[in-house]
Amino acid sequence: MPRTLDFKDHRRELEANRYVYAVVSRRARGLSIGLNLNPDKVCNFDCPYCQVDRTTPGGPSEVDVAALVGELERLLALVAAGALWSTPPFDTVAPELRRVADLAFAGDGEPTTPREFPAAARAVREARDRHRLAVPIRLLTNATMLERERVHSALAEIDELRVFRSRASSRTCSGSPASARS
Repeated sequence: MPRTLDFKDHRRELEANRYVYAVVSRRARGLSIGLNLNPDKVCNFDCPYCQVDRTTPGGPSEVDVAALVGELERLLALVAAGALWSTPPFDTVAPELRRVADLAFAGDGEPTTPREFPAAARAVREARDRHRLAVPIRLLTNATMLERERVHSALAEIDELRVFRSRASSRTCSGSPASARS
């Protein structure tokens, strides 16, 4: 059965990509191009509402920034050529949502935990600018790593932070900082 991109389908998969995926975002009212720096599923929180299945193993922890850029470049080339909406599965997006709303660091864990986050943020901004795509780069984060120098300095590449601080009580989330990469 072919995939339909809509509000219900938030799978972080697109073709054979490891890092770049696409979802139709209710909040952004359009297509969000997701950037998953955590195919290893590493997160420094363990939130009960998280949809990531951590019972199955993830991939390698090292982020291949060149591979991420290659995946993003292929998708942005479709956008630039005006061919995105005629290409499966994008051809299934409702007409009123057929716009690229953002590039979003999100995915299977806290996006700021990989050592490669600064290089990835810089590379994504450069790719967006090369394609003259006028959309924000967003970081969906639990904010626990923002004060680390390598993360803090990379925030210059990010247009908008979406901070989720649901760990406010031990009943809603139990953090496990030992699992975070520094």
